[in-house]
Amino acid sequence: MIAATAGALLSTSPVGRTQSFGKATHGKDSEFSPNLKVLAQASVKNEVIRQSLNDTAAEFERIATLAAKRQSDPAANSLGAITAVVNKLKGAAPDQIYRNLADRISDMSEAQKNGDFEGVALAAAEGYRTARLAQDPAHLAAPVEVYMLEYTGLKALALAGADSPDWSRLAAINEETSNYWAEISPRVKQIALRNLTDRIISGFKLALAQANVTELRFVIKLQFDAANLLKSDLIKQKG
Repeated sequence: MIAATAGALLSTSPVGRTQSFGKATHGKDSEFSPNLKVLAQASVKNEVIRQSLNDTAAEFERIATLAAKRQSDPAANSLGAITAVVNKLKGAAPDQIYRNLADRISDMSEAQKNGDFEGVALAAAEGYRTARLAQDPAHLAAPVEVYMLEYTGLKALALAGADSPDWSRLAAINEETSNYWAEISPRVKQIALRNLTDRIISGFKLALAQANVTELRFVIKLQFDAANLLKSDLIKQKG
């Protein structure tokens, strides 16, 4: 039922099918990421910096996906590219943002050397979060909470790649996703899309309760689909 609803909505959306998506290797999720309010105060307005942050987010997202799928060589080859993109921000973006992004690259490199795919993917997810929160909200295509749904999806994707996932951490991610969705759901005009996203989050919770890895991975994919649909819906509203 969830899949059928998602397919119907995607077929009418200009965003189309979801793209492939790409923590530090230790500690709690997001422990290295700057506070949202701090980053909001440091939002950058320069067009070049905005583009660099967009490129940075896209690269982190790509690496997170590759690593979550255990694709070692492509993920390793992408580290040079993202280093070059992040270096464009040095001296231009607020130093806290640059240092945080550079630290995530260091985390990814260290995890990659150790063959720690999950660590690479989680560090990349945190880099994605930082890049999105660093952007001026006025210049984002959709509210930042939509991008945070992608962020929690990236974290979940990283953990779901394990044969025996950390279910407690996944439960915390599901709660985080629910909180972001609660912030944005009142602004979504399409009832079918609101209901779909509600069911996806509930489906994630059910997969956790059943410890069903196959269903979990499927629901995570649908979460990315829903995020793309939400962007489309909210872009139309802005227009």
